[in-house]
Amino acid sequence: MIDVYITFDDGRSDNLDAFKIMKNSGIVGTLFVTCDFVENPSIYNCFGNNRVSLKKNDLQSITAYGNEIASHGFHHQMSTLDFQKSVDYLKSNGFCNGLIGFSVPNSNFSTKELNRFIFENKDFLKYVRIGRNKQCYTLSSKIQYCLYHIFGFQWCFDRFNSHNLIYSKEIFHVNSIVIKNDTRLSSLIRFIDKHSSLDCSLVLMFHSIVEKPSDPWEWSTSDFEKLCIFLSKHSNINCKKMSSF
Repeated sequence: MIDVYITFDDGRSDNLDAFKIMKNSGIVGTLFVTCDFVENPSIYNCFGNNRVSLKKNDLQSITAYGNEIASHGFHHQMSTLDFQKSVDYLKSNGFCNGLIGFSVPNSNFSTKELNRFIFENKDFLKYVRIGRNKQCYTLSSKIQYCLYHIFGFQWCFDRFNSHNLIYSKEIFHVNSIVIKNDTRLSSLIRFIDKHSSLDCSLVLMFHSIVEKPSDPWEWSTSDFEKLCIFLSKHSNINCKKMSSF
């Protein structure tokens, strides 16, 4: 049986609708929120022009649905000062308590940097979710990635993302499948179904769910609804929050 973890980064306003869709399907997930994005959304142009952030009451609704709020940094950074500032913010506003999970902003880091960050924050961290496995950046994997996005070959999608299946849980180096605009619903469902009988885990990284995707980090609302229905009805799939990883 496979454990599937649905996660969102940043805290865009449409994430609330996504968590409502999940609630309707009876599944839960994790939101990694950039805390200052909630407080000062206008300064975060990297999240898209005119992108609106979630508000505090939205975060409260998301937790009320049974989901987890975790850290994506206060200023979208991977530093001890920034992370601990986000911890203070999340705890003081009642969004979490105890150890807190962290998603690395931009997934752009060296192993040395990440290990130092983990060591400095070991008393606060519950887990660290990163992006794709480093094997996804080899030449052969890059070729598979390009072939999939040009021709839609399922075997390319499967080979590329097989590196992101988790068989041994290293809680401070959690890989994920990055879901972008050109990720086909059919490919994702076939991949999950193919591995559903295995004793493994799979983390899905989303950013934005909208009716008509136009940005690379947006995914279709209708596709997300269909994915949630598939996950909720599959007898060999457990959908969980990252806090249970």
